[in-house]
Amino acid sequence: MAAVETVQGVTIDPDTLLGKNYLTPTTMLDAVTLPYFMAAVRAYERASAVARDAAISARDSAIVAAGNTIGGAATQATSTTSLTVGVGTRSLTVQAGKNFVLGMPVRIASSATPTTRMDGIVTAYNTGTGALDVSVAASNGAGTLASWNVFLIGSAPPITVPISSRTSNSILTGTDTATFIDITSGTFTQTFTAAATLGSGWYCRIRNSGTGDITLDPNGSETIDGLTSFVMYPGETRDVYCDGSAFRSVVVTSFSRTFAASGTFVRPPGYTSFLVELWSGGSSGGKGVNTSSDVLGGGGGGYGDFMIPSSAMSATETVTIGAGGAAQTSSGTGGNIGGQSSFGSLAIVYPGVNWATGGSIQNGLVVSSRPVGYEGASSSASDTATASTIKGGAAPVNGGLLASGNSVYGGAAGGTMGNGAVVRAPGTSLRGGNGGPASSAGNGTAGVAPGGGGGATQTGTQSGAGARGEARVQGVI
Repeated sequence: MAAVETVQGVTIDPDTLLGKNYLTPTTMLDAVTLPYFMAAVRAYERASAVARDAAISARDSAIVAAGNTIGGAATQATSTTSLTVGVGTRSLTVQAGKNFVLGMPVRIASSATPTTRMDGIVTAYNTGTGALDVSVAASNGAGTLASWNVFLIGSAPPITVPISSRTSNSILTGTDTATFIDITSGTFTQTFTAAATLGSGWYCRIRNSGTGDITLDPNGSETIDGLTSFVMYPGETRDVYCDGSAFRSVVVTSFSRTFAASGTFVRPPGYTSFLVELWSGGSSGGKGVNTSSDVLGGGGGGYGDFMIPSSAMSATETVTIGAGGAAQTSSGTGGNIGGQSSFGSLAIVYPGVNWATGGSIQNGLVVSSRPVGYEGASSSASDTATASTIKGGAAPVNGGLLASGNSVYGGAAGGTMGNGAVVRAPGTSLRGGNGGPASSAGNGTAGVAPGGGGGATQTGTQSGAGARGEARVQGVI
């Protein structure tokens, strides 16, 4: 039965109006009947709202009363911890020996007013002490209270994941439970609160979205994946879990680390193998005597890709990056050869056998016909096609107006000079470095890293230097 309402001194009973067909769609609502009709609508709206609120209250009370039925006494508890109603992590103390487990959906409801509540999932529970952490995703009501019923509910509310962006270390604590730690820049050591303090069930996600190296270092002698520390390289994301005494992690996204200079690679856990790409240094161009001299550009550095099983790799590997050949300053002299690059003793890529020859994964692997694999191109090449290669270093071209050799993966050759101050273009590379342009009276231009050969000069002060090599390492899950 709908509530009655008084309009202009007249008592309106909506049920009576319906019985007399005053509120049917065919009723003509004039200036007299319209106020009565609107009063009836408002009365029904109020009646519906009251009924809805009563239903919600009855439902919430029923959930509290049915706590034992839903999950048994083992998933029902009480707490006198003072908590402020809201979302986020809530830490409280309940009875010990309960069956609250990680990921279980629970409700923290006021003992006095059950409709004041917080719904979330269990992120940690210590059965010995009763310490309980809940990641609250939805709440109703407000205030700070200290008398709660805690119990299992049928399903968890949508989870809101807190995000913590940082560029320097801030020790990870219990408040970081279920938090996405996004490291946007910097090279530093990320520290952790003691595992026993964080407790079993603590977890977070860490992403290195910057370009630096982040060292994960648990407290004291505690370990993560059995190691006292390890490096998270750029691009890597990990889920980190605590069992109360140590930490474990699972790789979510892999890393890619570029070495433009020699250094040390620290093998991170969680990978089956590592893809290592190496480029040797490119050679510098030659320096002529006059404009009548033919002067070759420098050969490109070689390239190699190596899939190395994690089990074959040491905990640390020395990464050596070959230098580019130094610019030539002596007239009538060829260029200088670039240096070899290596990844420990597991992978090596060599420069060319001379300054005008392309590099390769095997020392001296050079062919005079067109290379089709990892071979370096020969300095005897008389056309661009023969001087070009796929995964080896390209060679300069000695003749005509043709450009120097190109490479798909290796370094390209530097530009050359022909009789009569004829400038021949340098080669290009899709994944390695381009060759440097040549010049008659000016200096040759240095090659582009990784592995580009330097350009020649006829009468300039110096030729173009060869470009340095490079190493790129990617983890394979």
